[in-house]
This record gives sequence, structure tokens and C-alpha cells, in this order.
Amino acid sequence: MLLYQEIVPDKRLANHILSYWKFEYHPEMAAGMPPKMLDHTVLPDGCVSLVFHYNQYVKQRFSVLFGPRMQNYNTQIYPGSVFVGVRFFPGVVDALFGISGAALRDQSIDASTICSNLNLGKLLECICKNFDQYELFDEELLPFITKFAGKPDERITRAVSLIVAANGNIKMADIAGKVHLSERQLQRIFREKVGLTPKEFARIRRIRTSLIKMVLENRDLQEVIHNAGYFDQAHFIRDFGAIAGTNPTLFKKYISQIDHRNISPPDAQR
Repeated sequence: MLLYQEIVPDKRLANHILSYWKFEYHPEMAAGMPPKMLDHTVLPDGCVSLVFHYNQYVKQRFSVLFGPRMQNYNTQIYPGSVFVGVRFFPGVVDALFGISGAALRDQSIDASTICSNLNLGKLLECICKNFDQYELFDEELLPFITKFAGKPDERITRAVSLIVAANGNIKMADIAGKVHLSERQLQRIFREKVGLTPKEFARIRRIRTSLIKMVLENRDLQEVIHNAGYFDQAHFIRDFGAIAGTNPTLFKKYISQIDHRNISPPDAQR
């Protein structure tokens, strides 16, 4: 079984957390046969995630802060693995943990070195197969944010919201004008807070939106390309390949093996 699921957190967390998510890998294991490792590709989502991992066979538990990136992340996953993540709203990690998005770019860091005010051990201990106790995360994160969180830069959270609402198909000049910054200021501050430039984040949103429509909504490729604002198929495939590391057809074949549940529409994540 391959399962990916998104869960909506308590609405009081909406300014800081986009969603909780879970990924599980539980293949059928024949007696006497070695376990089959999964070669898994993670597409960038433009966010920082606090990720908890548990494996029922090797009894392994750990937590990492997984930073934003522009390219796919390839990893091998051991059978029996459960990953539960907290996907933070882009640009708020410095207000939560005192570290910029830029410092976390392309990084995967032991969460205990950064998230010391969170009871990571308590959250790790509750992760198990078929985990569904997300209220435990609400109960831990609500008082943490109330007590420790600073105020995110409203100009950047507004810019992020504009890009998400437009599915990445928006001009940088329009964003800068709406958040009352010059384009140069927007570029500098956005990159520091989010870990990506506004254009990079917009590219990720366009590809993510296209993938959801193509795979989960089974839309026609040409329709997807047109709605995403690409001039032609060649431009879309080049952009997709730069981020996913493969072409849309091959990635769709792989991702279709995963049971996706409760995936929020790309324009309704905030």
C-alpha cells in the first residue's frame, strides 16, 4: 500500500500551518523474501515541513525540518515506513523557530536542534501505522505558537497568498505593487523569508497545480498547459522536467500508484 493524505489543522493554526500530511509504505511481503525498498520522488511544494518518521520493523523514529527546494528529492523508503508532516505556510519559519527560509533551502536538519520549544518526543511516540490522531499535533502546536511565535512579515504572507491564489500565473510587478514593495525589495525579502525567489515559488505552484489537475482530476494535458499559462507544450515539459527530474507522462505513471486522499485544491490552501 502506498498512501498520501492531507489533513486540515485546527483553524486557529491557519496563519502558520497549511496542512498536516501523511505518507505510508506498506507493501505485501512474501515469506522468506527480502523487503522491497521504494525509490520515491518528492516534488517541491515551496514550503518547510516538520517531518516525523516511524518504521514498524526496525523501530526507527526521527524528526527533521525539511527545507524548501527547487528540484525533486529522491530517496529510498523502507517497507513499514510512516511519515507525518507539518507543512508550514511559506515565510513563517523565522517567526516560529528563529531561522530563515533561506538558511533551510535544500537542507534536511535534525528538528531537535531548531525546534527545541516543541515536545518532539511526545509527537514522535504517537506516530504509528494508520496514524490519525492529528488533534495531538493541534494540542502541541497551538500553545507553542501562542507562547513563542513572533509575527510573520505580512507583506510576504500576502505575496505568497497572491501567488497561490493565481496558481503561480502572476506577474512579479503586480505582486510588488499590491504589497507596496519595489520588485527588488520583494525579491530580497521574499527569498530570505521563504527560501525561494518569488519567481521560483510561482514556478513550483504552476507545476503543482498542473500535476493535481492532470493526475487527480484527470484533465487533458493540453487543457492543463493552457490553463497554466504556458505558451506551448515544450515550455511546460521543460519546466516540469527541471523541477520533477522527469517528463509528465512518466511521473503521472508513478504518482498514480499512490492512493491520494483529501488533497486540497491548489487555490484553496489558505
